[in-house]
Amino acid sequence: METKTYLQVGLAVLLLSSVGCGARTELSLPEELAGAPRVTLESGETAQSTLASMHRGVDFGAYRSAIGTYRGENIRVVVYLTVFDNVADAEKMMTAMSENIRAGKAPEFVYTGELQRQGTTVYQAASGEQTNYFFQHGKANVWITVAGEGGEEVLNDFLAKFSRAS
Repeated sequence: METKTYLQVGLAVLLLSSVGCGARTELSLPEELAGAPRVTLESGETAQSTLASMHRGVDFGAYRSAIGTYRGENIRVVVYLTVFDNVADAEKMMTAMSENIRAGKAPEFVYTGELQRQGTTVYQAASGEQTNYFFQHGKANVWITVAGEGGEEVLNDFLAKFSRAS
């Protein structure tokens, strides 16, 4: 077991200027997040399959996905990006996640509260020693899982980059 504290971030989000547009452009993630450079980017069917298995096969409608991995000296970040064809499907998924976690239907998570960031409600849940942040913005959903310290720094850095890109 490695003794370094790693920061793992899982999120579903879009970082494109085409958020809200009907265009089917390639999904993009930032080159670095919280000081950690991106080392891999996975998209298409592989990313969609990973996200579908995380949601136990629930059909949330049509969506595109990308997964990026970031690594730094004491940080590991995994970014899950999910963009739906319409806002209603994004809302459906976010509502299902937040309600199921609050109701204890996702036993691996314990709902811990909400934050307000840049006019967005960011939900929080704990899983073991990890803190999870998740929110919806238009057609995009974001999920950030943080192991170790620095979760709010990662959240704020992501939101700043997301705001500039959208």
